[in-house]
Amino acid sequence: METKSQLLQLLGVPDRISNNFEAAIFPHVFWDSVKCRIQTFPEEAFISPLPCPPLQFALVNESTPIPANVAAEFLRANPKSLESIWYKISIIAVCQNKYISGDVLQLLLDLGPIEILSSSVRKCLLPHAMRSDNIDVLRVLIINFPSVLSETSELDGEIPLHSCIDRSPEMLSLFIEEGIRQNVGGRNCVGGLYFNNSYDETLFDNLVLALSMAEVLEEGSRSMTWKRIKVCIEYANFVRTGQSIVKANTSDNLLSYSCIGYLPSHLMKEATEEFDLNVSISDILNMISLATDNGEWRRRMKLNSFDLSNMFKTMLAKLRDEHDKNKGIERSPLLEAAQRGLPWDYGLKEIMNSDLTALAKHDEQTGLSPFMVAACGSYNDLEAIFQLLSAYPAELNAGSF
Repeated sequence: METKSQLLQLLGVPDRISNNFEAAIFPHVFWDSVKCRIQTFPEEAFISPLPCPPLQFALVNESTPIPANVAAEFLRANPKSLESIWYKISIIAVCQNKYISGDVLQLLLDLGPIEILSSSVRKCLLPHAMRSDNIDVLRVLIINFPSVLSETSELDGEIPLHSCIDRSPEMLSLFIEEGIRQNVGGRNCVGGLYFNNSYDETLFDNLVLALSMAEVLEEGSRSMTWKRIKVCIEYANFVRTGQSIVKANTSDNLLSYSCIGYLPSHLMKEATEEFDLNVSISDILNMISLATDNGEWRRRMKLNSFDLSNMFKTMLAKLRDEHDKNKGIERSPLLEAAQRGLPWDYGLKEIMNSDLTALAKHDEQTGLSPFMVAACGSYNDLEAIFQLLSAYPAELNAGSF
């Protein structure tokens, strides 16, 4: 077996290593010592028992990533490290390294034969960097190859921004910002936020849907998804003033049913207050449906009466103008909540107090008043029946029956 050079020892190359050098356990490397060794014995940058130059081994070290100035010394000593296949391997190795600096990638792009990176190779670099979650390297990639942001997948017609659905909010911000600069999807597409895939879905559509999926019902996952949604709304409101992304491409407001309805109450409050989002009667009815769905939603969301009443209180405070409240609605929220058996402490109190005039209205189908509807509903909450009757005792008059 070939004796290891001092340089390889400094790099931490083990005595025995398979061809899969990426699987090696990397020790802490003192890069100043490596740099001095290369400057003194540049020929060692050529010597390796591995099936690759020493530089490639150094590039995959995540324990102590190689600095750009040391990578430059490697290239000065052995320019062949970036020839042909080794150049592609070096670029991919940097994109897969979670902790390496983007300056190293920029160095390789500046000094290497960038023209040998075909469009297909450039397209695959972005997913590598996304999986490593290296924002610095991603930024360098996008700046040097901006066209990758607009390339659509042949499978589902999605642009790279769609893949940010489960990535960090920082990565999502980077893609949107650079997408805006590159006019991805056109002037009004907000960097790709309004770009539809083959299923006519935007990234925001998928994020809202994700909140209602069972696998993300843990509060930590819902909170992270909300952070991504916040990024989308912030950019959409900044670029397209007056047209909130939550109302784009949909006839009904998905915010309450799939977004607010699956957010912790404190985040739901933030959703309506920070972005001044309007809520419709349909949204309230959707929430009533969720809250009274055999208790399954409440159990999965781990909601108590305090949480749910706060949700209704926040939503009712954001109802649209009085003229639009009952537009196209066959039954008022109070009658709907009473019929479905929404308990008094779970939001019925807030619904009643938001519109006391509804106490005097009778159900068009049955002719019953709210307290009667509550008494005949699918779930009889005695407190709800008592409070509804106490709030409007005139219903006890014989003429009201």
